[in-house]
Amino acid sequence: KDLITTQQKSTKELNDNLLTLVDILKKIHFVSADRLGPVKYVDKSNLPEFINVGTTGEHCINILNNSDKLPLVNDKLYLGQDAKSVIQQTEEWLNYILEGAKIEIIGKDKQSSVLSLLINSRKNSYSYKPNNVGFGYSYILPLVLTGLIAKEGEIIIVENPEAHLHPRAQSKITEFFAKVASCGIQVFIESHSEHILNGLRVCALNPNIAISNNDISITYFNEGFTPKTLSVDEKGKIENWPEGFFDQQEIDLANIFKYSR
Repeated sequence: KDLITTQQKSTKELNDNLLTLVDILKKIHFVSADRLGPVKYVDKSNLPEFINVGTTGEHCINILNNSDKLPLVNDKLYLGQDAKSVIQQTEEWLNYILEGAKIEIIGKDKQSSVLSLLINSRKNSYSYKPNNVGFGYSYILPLVLTGLIAKEGEIIIVENPEAHLHPRAQSKITEFFAKVASCGIQVFIESHSEHILNGLRVCALNPNIAISNNDISITYFNEGFTPKTLSVDEKGKIENWPEGFFDQQEIDLANIFKYSR
């Protein structure tokens, strides 16, 4: 009898743990480094119960097409003077990060079974296919959209947000994710960019962003994949900076100075 009771208890605990894991997975937005990039069109589809862009950003256009059915964007993420809808704020953040953006969805009519996204890197009346505009737009669209649709208590995991972005845009996408984190969303960023790291340090000092150095956790993995936790102080400095961690710029500058003497 005791054995049967123990087995029943173990089965119940296992089921409870599985349910807990499922609940956690339903709160995770994961965007891979292997994002789709420019696409000509996508099949029109309904939004899933847990709205997410997909690991490669495959649901982005359908989400934008249904943005009128989504909650308004959090006030902390609101840019511009127009609307707080997801599609409007997506355009505003793309414009802020890349210094110019206009997006348009083609195929909204009921007769159409496919959707297309047109983009312009300027705020004028012209629109272009994504492959005729800088790849940066297509690569950060899933990132921006994820940050705008994520809810408090959910988790965002993104890989290499710096892909196809120049340094200034990398810093600005970091500012975006810092503001997303200030909305009660946990954000994990895997990056090889010193501009992402330095952008976070700036955000911790920026009085207009509601995060501090205590809200930032940095883990460095060396070539042996050994983790090392780094701490950011109240002045944005990293005291326990390890060798090999984003130090190539300093090495190159030292060599320039040495060889130019």
